[in-house]
Amino acid sequence: MKSDELSPFAEGIQNDLITKLSRVEGLTIISGNSMRRLSIEKVSIEEIAMKLGVGTVIKGGVQQIVGRIRLTIQLIDAATEQIRWAETYDRELTAENLFNIQSELAEKITGSLRAELTSTEKTLVDERPTKNLAAYLLYTQGRSYLSQRTEQSIFKSLNLFRDAVKKDPEYANAWAGLAEALLLIKWYKYSTEDEFRDPMEAIQKALDLNPELGETYCSLGIYHSYYQNGPEANKALEKCIQLQPGYSEAYNWLGWLRMIMGDVAGGLEPAERAARLDPLSPYTRVFLAVVYLANNKYREALAESMSARKIRPEFGLSHFVEGLSLYHLEKYSEAEFSLNESLKLEGSNGSPIKSEAYATLALVKVANGNHREARKLLDKVKNNKDYFCAGLVEAALNNYEEAYILFEKVEKFGAFTTPMCRYYFPNVLEPIRNDSRFNSLIMKIHKSWNM
Repeated sequence: MKSDELSPFAEGIQNDLITKLSRVEGLTIISGNSMRRLSIEKVSIEEIAMKLGVGTVIKGGVQQIVGRIRLTIQLIDAATEQIRWAETYDRELTAENLFNIQSELAEKITGSLRAELTSTEKTLVDERPTKNLAAYLLYTQGRSYLSQRTEQSIFKSLNLFRDAVKKDPEYANAWAGLAEALLLIKWYKYSTEDEFRDPMEAIQKALDLNPELGETYCSLGIYHSYYQNGPEANKALEKCIQLQPGYSEAYNWLGWLRMIMGDVAGGLEPAERAARLDPLSPYTRVFLAVVYLANNKYREALAESMSARKIRPEFGLSHFVEGLSLYHLEKYSEAEFSLNESLKLEGSNGSPIKSEAYATLALVKVANGNHREARKLLDKVKNNKDYFCAGLVEAALNNYEEAYILFEKVEKFGAFTTPMCRYYFPNVLEPIRNDSRFNSLIMKIHKSWNM
């Protein structure tokens, strides 16, 4: 859906309609996050179709006029740019009217695209999650800000979701949004304060109010991923996809999680599906790059991480994964540059911790024959007491026994050290993986993720 209005309200309406349509299994609906980026760029219908790989574009405009709302909607054939149909809705601005319009649009769009709603899908599309207009508007704006994934936008969404549940404490969607905002603040390390409520309280509230809301199960999956409970995270994310087959966020996390848990090939399909549904999302692209790296698809990983970096240059994780990809392609000078860029951005935007970046940079130094610089970086890693990363550098320096002494000190594997141990750096870790003692590391990974 393309919106001519870029206000948070207009984006919120757009995202809400996209969410409803994502519940229809026969449709592939592009995420509002990607559409928002193209709306800002004001690209043509033809360019949208080319960049997103779609055959049909829904173009819409939203206006608020003294207690009324006017929506103009067009369904456009991307190949010919001809309007297949157009509709204008001019009604009193109430929550009930907004939901009625969305239900009508969802049925008309699915009918035009020759997709049929099942009885279950029609029930989900026709849901009236709140009667409180103010709560609804706060929620839709919160979702719009949350999709932007910047520190400022996530905190903005947090406040909007909090205000929404104050307006309507029975609004399950708003509780699910609140939970996800709280979790992303934790995931991206945007705050170390203990001022925020436990996300599980918000998740449980949403489940109590609506046990069939897909977004809640995605939040639950992110929650269990953050606390490294792999089986429960997998179950929650698959439940989300069952309820909402087009929800890109769930595919994104599921692809990454399967890779983490050892199903490296099984992570490809959901990670690629997430990128198709939300192609202009930097974090979706970089999650796919991580899965590609684990599958030895180094060129594909490089392409995805570069795409993520171009979409949002300040996203530190994309520089790190770009450096990893370049290292595996033996482009060491370029890898060093990317890893140094990652270190400059360390501490925000989901970047790895310093010791992981230092360790990878040390491996680049070893590959270039600069052992002195590698040992200086190794000292920094050891000072952080990151035993796996320190052992990794020792292995690169052919000190395998010293590497194993350090590996034995590892108590828990995390989001980055798990794939580093399982899949990355075959030229360095192959002797380690062929050693019978490597099984003890795999067992530690299983324990770390509650497998």
